[in-house]
Amino acid sequence: MREDLIAELRATQALATALLEDIARLPWPERLAARSRVAPQPGDWARVFAGEWAERARVRYEAWHAEEPLVPHPGLHGARVTVTGVIPAGMFATDNPASRQHKGGYRQIAAALQPDLHWVSWRVEGDDQRRDYDGLVRVEGERFAWFPTPWVALTAPAPAPAPRAPVARVTRGNLEELVTDSAVALLCYDEALSPAWEQLARDHGPLRFGFIDVADQAKLTQEAGVRALPTVQIFREQILLYHEAGPVDVAALTRTIERVLALDMDDVRAQIAARE
Repeated sequence: MREDLIAELRATQALATALLEDIARLPWPERLAARSRVAPQPGDWARVFAGEWAERARVRYEAWHAEEPLVPHPGLHGARVTVTGVIPAGMFATDNPASRQHKGGYRQIAAALQPDLHWVSWRVEGDDQRRDYDGLVRVEGERFAWFPTPWVALTAPAPAPAPRAPVARVTRGNLEELVTDSAVALLCYDEALSPAWEQLARDHGPLRFGFIDVADQAKLTQEAGVRALPTVQIFREQILLYHEAGPVDVAALTRTIERVLALDMDDVRAQIAARE
């Protein structure tokens, strides 16, 4: 077991080093844009933080990014990147050689972190300067997300959440507008607006969510090909990419949303044209 853990930590160190060195080689404007490569994706909050801490972390970090976008590498000439620590979050709970490699208050928030994910600290040196960074998390596979100084994010007073658009009540009159005016639109056909659908809307504020009351919109429901309730549809750039019936599973639909957002829409349109 110990050998397996050491091998996994070494793999995380190698992946993190390659990512950070790749960012370091970019010119500054591109390096600024590269922060998107380590930005948390929908669902990462629950992957990284335990229980109610996930929402607190989301609110705090989104507020920070809105105030001043964070960059995981300064503009130092000839900068060198060194990973200084890799540790499973569960080891933050005790005083040990691995936890001492990470600065700050990780130990005080250990219970708020999912224990199995690896956290990375690193150092950037150049121009006779040295800067230390922390909070890079290997969230899945070779993908990392960055949560700097999480003990501050979780213990500082949380700002009031930014107002989010409510779930729209969809009718024949506003359906076309909702789908046309939104890069991504998600619709749920059901008898009542479920708490799960409202939670999805809260967790994915930039996207547009709609609810169709099937009793009130019987003809619209029939035209949409709905044969079971609830039924969820996801449109991107006015193209229907998902149409499934079944209970609204927040985790499963979050993964579906991530896949839809990752699609190459030029390729999707080319496939549709080839079928036609």
